[in-house]
Order: sequence, then C-alpha cells, then structure tokens
Amino acid sequence: MSGKRTISIEDRFWKKVDKSGDCWEWKASRHRNGYAQFHPDKNSVLAHRFAYRLLIGEIPEELTLDHLCRNRACVNPYHLELVTQKENTLRGTGFAAVNNHKTHCPRGHILPENRNKYGQRICRTCQNAHQREYNKKMTREKKDAINAARRIRRALQKRESKSRESGLLPAPKDIGPARASWL
Repeated sequence: MSGKRTISIEDRFWKKVDKSGDCWEWKASRHRNGYAQFHPDKNSVLAHRFAYRLLIGEIPEELTLDHLCRNRACVNPYHLELVTQKENTLRGTGFAAVNNHKTHCPRGHILPENRNKYGQRICRTCQNAHQREYNKKMTREKKDAINAARRIRRALQKRESKSRESGLLPAPKDIGPARASWL
C-alpha cells in the first residue's frame, strides 16, 4: 500500500467552494469568460452545472441554467434557474438582450412588437421616411438622365442641321412609313 487516500469527486468539488456568503464562490479555475470550471476527470465541466446535478438533479437537454445572481463564479444551485437558451440570452446584457429591451428607435419613434422576416424590429416611421428620400433621389436621377439625353439629342440635331445647311450632309430621303418603323 502506498498510503495514498482517494478522495471522492464530491469532496474534491466542495473543497473548492466558499459557502460563507449568499453566493457560493468557486475558488479554483475559471474559464476566461468567468464561469467556474471543475475537472472531475480528464474533461472539464462547468462547476455550476455540476453543483446543480449534485443537489437538485439532471438538467433537461433543451434547457440551460441561468444565474439569477448574475455571478458567473457562483455555484449555489438555488441561485440557478432552468430556462430556455433564448430566455437566458434575453436576460443577459449582450446585443440581443439590449435590442430586445428597446422600446424606441434612436429618433424617438415607438418600435413595433412584431418582427420582420429577418427577426428585426424596424421603426416604420424611419423606414418610410428613408424610402421617400430614396424615391425622390431616384426620381431626380431619372429626370436628370432623361434631360441629359434630351440635351444630347438636341445638340446632335443642331449639328446635323448645320451640316446639311452647309452642304456637308445630303438632305434626308423620304423612306416612307413602312421602312421607318425599324429605325
């Protein structure tokens, strides 16, 4: 016998927990995002999930645990709630949660509750104003293009008539209505 005692996984786990406060702080390794990590064997697991399984029970596959205390190092299973991934995301502080909690657009208009086919809530007032400006711009550009074409046509007609008057070009022949359709 080597004299080495084996310690249970549960005992190893609880030795790394400080239960002195309301949150049970994990005192061992943490992932770079702040979540507590535990290594019961060669693989690492999230410590709050391990504690939940020990004291409460299994975690359904379609659900995740949300830290109600917002402390990622807390392993107190009574500070955790089973929720869907969507609910957990919307309770957080990321972009999805921040945008979901917005009630007004940057210009102060009320955002609709329903979303478009891309899952976005778009301010209809701002979108309509943008569309009107775009239509005005396109109409202006179209009118400018038509006017430019007319100016070019007039200039060509003037040049052609001057050339005919000076005798550089022959006078146009009457080609008749049947042949004129393909010109």
